[in-house]
Amino acid sequence: SIPKIKPATLNDKYSYWTIKEDLRGNIWVGACQGGVFIFDKNRNLIRHLMQQPDKSNSLTSNCVRDIMVDKNNRIYIASASGLVWYDYANDRYHAVRTDSGADVLNISHMCRTASNRILIATETGGIYEIKRGRNSAQVIELYPAEKGRFQTIFEGLDGSLYSVRNSEKICVFQLDNLGLHLRDSLPIGGLVNGFYENSTGKLLYFATSNGIVRIGKSKGSKPVYVTNQNGLPGNYIAGL
Repeated sequence: SIPKIKPATLNDKYSYWTIKEDLRGNIWVGACQGGVFIFDKNRNLIRHLMQQPDKSNSLTSNCVRDIMVDKNNRIYIASASGLVWYDYANDRYHAVRTDSGADVLNISHMCRTASNRILIATETGGIYEIKRGRNSAQVIELYPAEKGRFQTIFEGLDGSLYSVRNSEKICVFQLDNLGLHLRDSLPIGGLVNGFYENSTGKLLYFATSNGIVRIGKSKGSKPVYVTNQNGLPGNYIAGL
């Protein structure tokens, strides 16, 4: 059986958006309106992070949409109101902003690449990267906001990046030291909630609001949809 984490502090009215494990084996759960719950290896709640509007040392919002852990165990917490990195040892929050001091709003998803670069997709437009210093971090724009709204971003085996734009199609990007470059697009619409690439690197699978979509990486491949008509209990697939 699968044990359910259900301490008294969890609330069924919360919407749970993300679960990540840090390098110490702790589990971080991000919830909309619930902030962040941190559990140890034995599923004991060891800390509950919430926004405290009267304090500067706080989450930017209790609606946490994604959490990311880098190779140095620095924890990034993203919400609709901005991004912070959390210093667990000292219980300190550090705002991560652009070079002009602006918060990046409506963050929907973060992706850590194989080369340890952390990318951010935003619903209000644009793709960003977190540039990290020893005791600081800053957000830089990789793909301008006017070019679209991006909900999720995933990395393939060959380093290609896949991000859904405006719920209309999936853009295929290449990332290098000069920036992010649009290389191709796939005719897959709807919300994209998950990604899988088979071991041969020839087939891509996307979990979408319209079913599971399979598409080949060769030029001209057409998407194949697996929906409730093919035996799924519903068309909205939340993860893969």
